[in-house]
Amino acid sequence: MPSNEASRSDGLTSFIENVLGDESLRIEERLGAGFVRLKVSEAERRQAKQDIQYVEDAVCEMVRNSRDAHAQHVFVASTRDGARRNLIVIDDGDGVPSSIAEKVFDPRVTSKLESMHMDRWGVHGRGMALYSIRQNSLESRIVCSEKGKGCVISVAFDTTVVPERADQSTLPTLVEQPEAPVAPDATVDKTRGPHNILRTVADIALDCPTSQRFFVGSPAEVLATLVAQGRKYVAAHPTVEREGCAFWLLPTFAATPLELQQAAETLGITVSQRSCYRILNFEVNPLNEIRRLLAGEGAPQKPGQVDLLQDRRKLKISRDDTEEFASLMARDFEMLAERYYLDLAGDVKVRVAQDKVVVTFPISKQL
Repeated sequence: MPSNEASRSDGLTSFIENVLGDESLRIEERLGAGFVRLKVSEAERRQAKQDIQYVEDAVCEMVRNSRDAHAQHVFVASTRDGARRNLIVIDDGDGVPSSIAEKVFDPRVTSKLESMHMDRWGVHGRGMALYSIRQNSLESRIVCSEKGKGCVISVAFDTTVVPERADQSTLPTLVEQPEAPVAPDATVDKTRGPHNILRTVADIALDCPTSQRFFVGSPAEVLATLVAQGRKYVAAHPTVEREGCAFWLLPTFAATPLELQQAAETLGITVSQRSCYRILNFEVNPLNEIRRLLAGEGAPQKPGQVDLLQDRRKLKISRDDTEEFASLMARDFEMLAERYYLDLAGDVKVRVAQDKVVVTFPISKQL
């Protein structure tokens, strides 16, 4: 949804167009003989049309942003609904402060003041990538982002306006690299196949350190992968808790289909509770990292059974609820006490121990 500031700006623009005509917003100076000097905003708008000619161009820009934000995990969820292509990119990179989440879609906004660089896809750091995506998309927004917790971006395109490659299912194949050294500025293709979303992400992944991992699939597949990868991460970092964790780890702590669906919604992923049940029941295979797919390792194996509660939810019961529960247990104990001539020898104790709630009844036998 556009911000109030953006809405006011659009209203002012429409008013000026009605009064002075569209040219006043596009032309800074008439130079004669048919030549004009465009206003910066008009030049930026035209450049945006050049930057994003295909859906894959937008995927490239978003994944490059994740790469440059030092993300170690990048997940691309992609669906097609009629002519609409929906994309969600989730990463665990540096993140964008929530205070400027909307401003990053403005032209010339960049975090690369000193780190602008050229790669095989062109200059990166002009502050035009997200602006170009917004100018060409049906909608674009940062779903959630925070410094140090990663970023989630959702974008949708009308493919009748911004087309995509017809074949979106074929996985690219690796190209044997030349043994002889090539010129430093030469571009050597590392893959072959349709220039689809899979190949776009694969080409970027192959230019990155293996510590940066990339996954591409449907929303349900990406969600299953977030759970699987998150469990591995939490197992290796046992101090990580749900509160304050990176956004991509939220699905890891879900113990029920409803909780998983809610975690997915936080990340902009829409899935049914039935799909969430299947994911938690290990019926949806997580994705292989794209380099492994290119290496021909095939479909991932089903993960082994994992206790969904172990070391993840870190259940905490409030003091009031603990006391109320203990009181209920003491009252229910009266049935056993009457039948077996027992007395409570002290207060009922309630203790939470990882995946269980332990209730202790200190007793004494009646004479």
